[in-house]
Amino acid sequence: MTHVKHFIYIFYFLMTVSDIYSAKWICPVHNIPHKHSHLVQIKKSFQTITGQSVAQLGQKLNFPVINFTSGITETISAEVHRVGAIEGTSIYLWIEESVYQDPQINNLNSAAFVDGSFTQIQLDRNNTISELFQVLQNQVVNQLISSFGKIQDPQNVRYKGLHFLLYDIKDSFEIDGSYVGGYFFPGDVDNLGMNLLHMDINPLNPGGRVNTPNIPRKEFFHTLAHELFHLQHFHLIGGSSNWNSVAHWILEGFAQLAVYRVFKNGVFPNTQEAILDLPMDAPGQVKFYLERPHNTYLFDFSGVDHPLPVEYYGLGYLFFSFLWDQLGNTEHHKDQIFKEFIISNVNHAPRLRTKLSEYGISFEDLYE
Repeated sequence: MTHVKHFIYIFYFLMTVSDIYSAKWICPVHNIPHKHSHLVQIKKSFQTITGQSVAQLGQKLNFPVINFTSGITETISAEVHRVGAIEGTSIYLWIEESVYQDPQINNLNSAAFVDGSFTQIQLDRNNTISELFQVLQNQVVNQLISSFGKIQDPQNVRYKGLHFLLYDIKDSFEIDGSYVGGYFFPGDVDNLGMNLLHMDINPLNPGGRVNTPNIPRKEFFHTLAHELFHLQHFHLIGGSSNWNSVAHWILEGFAQLAVYRVFKNGVFPNTQEAILDLPMDAPGQVKFYLERPHNTYLFDFSGVDHPLPVEYYGLGYLFFSFLWDQLGNTEHHKDQIFKEFIISNVNHAPRLRTKLSEYGISFEDLYE
């Protein structure tokens, strides 16, 4: 009955998101061509880097990033603002220089900050960054490594550890409300030699400021867990050689499970506010899925490469978090079985059906 109550109540939200968000947000992990011009620019931006290196606090670097409006690669300058380690893994938080140096209040400022000098703006910004890094290190990275194992460095590693790059990802948000909340690009691992994740700070707002589409602060952190799991999944199945063979609904469903796994007991350090207020809360995509039963997008069992609507991600969250709840008597046991699914390279519905049957679970009954 506990499981039933959890999934009955998740559609009651403390905060809402605009309808334009419902149809527009999508994790672009499969919509970035592997031969994207991003690859051409990587060597140019990192041509002075040789061998392995360790990033230092205050270090600056030019990063190639994708402009999702034009489809071309651009370069931004970012600086390391926080360095930490958890479970033997080094963590680096990079922030675009122009965003941190912005004399105007932006989404790196807290919701409570109203006005002040540039010094006060940066002081408040630093407080937001510190809390963000606490959640990143102590909850997101810590939980995913504890649950599913250490995330290995690339074979051709240039900078060791996990790197999180915060900037305004260029998309068509200002035009039609579409936006990219974050992305993992395998080319960063294969060609850049970095475990790098890209995180948006407009319209996503880690400081919790009220903005036009009314996207809650927690969505930034949900996206953070989602994208980090993509990176972890990528390494657990052996990298690019297997990555492109995994059906979209499994890739995205696994990453949605990560949101539930990371934040089922997660809170913001300064306020103790829940980041995922179970059982009354869920990622925003679940709400949109439940509100559109007549437009239900069932799992794509074919593995055909095509964009998916945001409701699809809500379905993935429901299915895989419910599955995780059925897998054992303890969280450790559930994690171990789920990790077995991952490293067995469950890449399509028939393979998942077979793995589930090994544990006495019917795919059809679970889905129903």
